[in-house]
Amino acid sequence: LRVTPPHARRAVFVASHTEADHMTPASFTDIGMALAWAGFDVDLIPHGQPVTPADLAGADLVVALPVVDYPSPDGDPTMYDDAGWAPDEIDALEVYVTEGGFLIVTNSARRIKFALYDSNEDWEDMNALAERFGVVYQDDVFNLTRARINREHPLMYRLSTLFMTSHNGIPFTIVEGQELASTDEGIAAALVEVGDAGGRVLALADVGSIGSSGSLDNLVFWQNVIEYVTSP
Repeated sequence: LRVTPPHARRAVFVASHTEADHMTPASFTDIGMALAWAGFDVDLIPHGQPVTPADLAGADLVVALPVVDYPSPDGDPTMYDDAGWAPDEIDALEVYVTEGGFLIVTNSARRIKFALYDSNEDWEDMNALAERFGVVYQDDVFNLTRARINREHPLMYRLSTLFMTSHNGIPFTIVEGQELASTDEGIAAALVEVGDAGGRVLALADVGSIGSSGSLDNLVFWQNVIEYVTSP
């Protein structure tokens, strides 16, 4: 009988503005298991609950999930609208990174369940957070499902491509940092160093790269992320 080790580390998925349950660890089972086997306690900040500094205290890894609600241009977007990241939330995440934290920011052009569903008109709201770190998501969508690895880096170890959900990733630009994976359509993954305390931001074009794509292709990538975060 193998059991997961005692919790020695903590991962926080911030779904404060992610109404779709299937775009959270509720369906990111492979990532959850990988973290559990590495001794992580996996926490979730649910939709509608603003993230605070107390939520991030002691976290070794934080994932900011896309802004997405159920009303959409494919239905009736006027029913209600998620307000997106509040200044206090952005400040809390920025302080977490500048004090040495590891933050992942993601985005999504559509709502994902077991496949791609309605369009996400709130994709641009992710820039309110991402721009604090020099990351700007563009008004475009990747058509390809695989991004080529651009450089040798511990996060890209044993990888030749990074998997994305077709027609869902949103290309972005960076002011400075390391471009890790891209296609001819734009950057799919990049690492940005923040502050003098060793803070890092890993920007991903597609939330499907985390685990909502239904593919195990990126399990090695997530093992690399865990090793990178836990290494001295």
